Amino acid sequence: MEKVHLEKLIIDDFEDYYNLKCEKQNIFWTNNLEKPNKEKLFQWFTEQMGNKNRVILGLKYIENRRVIGYVYLDFVGAKSELIELSYALSEEYINRGLGTRIVGLAINYCRDTYISVKKIQCWVLEDNVRSRKCLINNGFIKKEDEKVILFYPENRMKKMNLFKLDI
Repeated sequence: MEKVHLEKLIIDDFEDYYNLKCEKQNIFWTNNLEKPNKEKLFQWFTEQMGNKNRVILGLKYIENRRVIGYVYLDFVGAKSELIELSYALSEEYINRGLGTRIVGLAINYCRDTYISVKKIQCWVLEDNVRSRKCLINNGFIKKEDEKVILFYPENRMKKMNLFKLDI
């Protein structure tokens, strides 16, 4: 099993984070059309470091500290009892079990760090089979809730499904 862990991203992690955001798969699944502007992304990234409603974690190799994935934990509601989870993994590491692992590590991080959190939810595009599997493998349940978004890479409307987990 690959030796990885999750930890909060810091400014020194930006280059790895930027490289992930520039990968074709990340651009596609995050509903973008092109690579992000590096300066604007850096500004947004540094602003997030002080955002009390969002935590950005990096999936890092223990040996070389390289960031190979990231997780956003967004606190929903006044009591912060719900976290909305978003995540991505470098396309270089797909099909190695690390998608399921990053979700599992995020769940454990939430359990260990945020006592007030009772539920984690995640919105997933209906056709993102890999992401759906990662969530189901970690105990998430698909709910009836759906939303429709304009998916830019394909220039069409696409359904997103809600998955929830009680922790």
